[in-house]
Amino acid sequence: MASYAIDEYGKLAIFVKNLTSEIMIIDQEMSFLVNTDGVSTSYFDPTIRTSTTTNFDAATNGMSVNLGSIASAFGVGGPLGSLLGGMNVSNSATQGVSNANSVMIADQKRIMLGPKGSCGMSKFYTVKGIGKNALIAQSQKDLTYETSPLRFSVCISYSVNDEATFEKFVTDFYVESNIYERVLSKGKVNQALRRVYAEKPNCLDMPWFILYMNNNIKGTAGDDFFIPANDFKKSTYDNIVQGMLVDFQ
Repeated sequence: MASYAIDEYGKLAIFVKNLTSEIMIIDQEMSFLVNTDGVSTSYFDPTIRTSTTTNFDAATNGMSVNLGSIASAFGVGGPLGSLLGGMNVSNSATQGVSNANSVMIADQKRIMLGPKGSCGMSKFYTVKGIGKNALIAQSQKDLTYETSPLRFSVCISYSVNDEATFEKFVTDFYVESNIYERVLSKGKVNQALRRVYAEKPNCLDMPWFILYMNNNIKGTAGDDFFIPANDFKKSTYDNIVQGMLVDFQ
C-alpha cells in the first residue's frame, strides 16, 4: 500500500506499507515519478554529499613593555628618553583548536521492509502545476483523466521473493478541478469563497484539495507544521490542505 501526501507547495511525500507476511525489497533505482511535464525522475540518486561544520576556539596571550622604563633603567634621559616613553613594544601569541565534523549523505538503492512494516521513500519531489504557487486564474471542473491538463504518476518497483522478480506498482493521478474566483469587493474574501463552494459543492469531499487565498502578506519562513507556540500569532495562514491519496495492490 502506498499513501501519497502533497503539501501546499506541491511537494509529494510517499509512504509505503508492506501488507504481506514476506520481506519486501523496494528498488528506488527502478522507482520513478513521472511529472506533469512528462519528465521521469528516479528515486535513487547516486550522488554522495558531504556536509562539514568547523568550530574554532582561540585565545590570545600577550605582553607590552614601555621603552621609557627601559631607557630610565639605563640612564637615558632628555629628549630621547621622552620620545621612548611614548613607545611600547608588545608581543602576542594566539593558540586555538579547530574541530571539523563531516557528515556524508548517501541514498539507499534498496529499501528493506519487514512483514507489515512501513517506510517513506527517500525523496520529496515537487509536482509541477500543483500547489498554491502554481494555481492558475482559470476555472476548470469535473475533468477526467483524459481531459485533465495536469497528470502525473508514480511507479514503485518491489520484490517479495528475495529479488528473484520485481513487480511494478503504478499509481496515476490527475487534477480533477481548478476553481478560481476573484474578490470583487475589497476585504470581502468570504464572498469569493462562497462562490467557490457554489461552483464546486463537493470540493471538501475530494480525496485531496487545497484552498488558497492569494495575498501579499508575508508569512513566517520555515515549516508551517512545526511553528513554536510563541510564533503562532505572527504566522499567516492563507491556505488549507486536506486529504491523502491511497493506493494498494
